[in-house]
Amino acid sequence: EEEAPQVPRRQPPSSRHPRPVAAQPQEEEGDLGWQGFSMEEARTHADKLQQGKMSRTPGEVLAELQRGNARFWMNAANRPETSAFERRGLISKQFPSVAMLGCSDSRVPTEIVFDQ
Repeated sequence: EEEAPQVPRRQPPSSRHPRPVAAQPQEEEGDLGWQGFSMEEARTHADKLQQGKMSRTPGEVLAELQRGNARFWMNAANRPETSAFERRGLISKQFPSVAMLGCSDSRVPTEIVFDQ
C-alpha cells in the first residue's frame, strides 16, 4: 500500500504574519505635541536666503544651471530634497532667477535635469 503524501497544514493568518505593534509616543519634558517650525521661523530662513539668491549675475545663474545639467548627465546629481521647513518658507517668498519654457511631459522635470 502506498502512503498518501503529507500536505502541510495551513497556519492561521495571525501566526504566519505577526501584526506590527505601534509604539507609544513618548513626550519629552516641555513637549506639548508641538513639532515643526512656525511661519515666522520659515520667513526668517527665507529672508536669509534672499540676499544670496538676488545678488547673482545672469552669468553666475547660467553657470550654475550648466554645472547642474552636467551632474545630471554624468549621473552624479546631488539635488537635496527640500525639507518641510524650506517648503514652508516658500509659501510667502520665492526668488526665481530663471524662467524655463519646457515640455509638459512630467517624466523629466527641469529641477531634476538642472540638479536644482
